[in-house]
Amino acid sequence: MIPDLRIEKHEPLERLQLLALAGLMLVGAAFVCSATMVSAFESEKAWFAQIWFRQVIWYGLGLGVAAAVYVVD
Repeated sequence: MIPDLRIEKHEPLERLQLLALAGLMLVGAAFVCSATMVSAFESEKAWFAQIWFRQVIWYGLGLGVAAAVYVVD
């Protein structure tokens, strides 16, 4: 019996699903920005020190981990 040495291919990414995910992430970051800009203290901070930017950073880290999990067998 000969082992099957073909390389397994990943299923193609669904563009509509990725587009929906990007839209939800954008709306989520907008909601966090909107909710935190009520405070005068928060709105005076630099853009990279605000809470919505940390949310975007977490989105990036999550997408990186998701891509790694997708690639690794």
